[in-house]
Amino acid sequence: MAEPHATGGAALLVVATAALGPIAGEWTLILVGGFLGGCLAATSAETAGLRAAVTVLARGMVAATLFTSVAAVTAASLTSMSVDALLLPVSGAMAWQFDRLKDLALGFLGRRGGA
Repeated sequence: MAEPHATGGAALLVVATAALGPIAGEWTLILVGGFLGGCLAATSAETAGLRAAVTVLARGMVAATLFTSVAAVTAASLTSMSVDALLLPVSGAMAWQFDRLKDLALGFLGRRGGA
């Protein structure tokens, strides 16, 4: 019986991960956290079907991708944790609680006269 071996595509994926790991490691944490938080948001949302659930997931991931770095740096300055340790949980929480964050931001802008 033949031994299992890596195919060309799998070997290329391993090499790409090893090469891009130091560059894309932070983005990987943000995207994984955003995906997990978006999945939690989609399961708790009142969605009519798959398209609505995917929309909730996509909104959460986009918000996590855009705003996680600012939120993680702010949280790191208030706590004794490093920014790298906060990327995954902050992006997950941001994607999970996107609707609450949106209401909070709109209320803040409304109070300041910006909206």
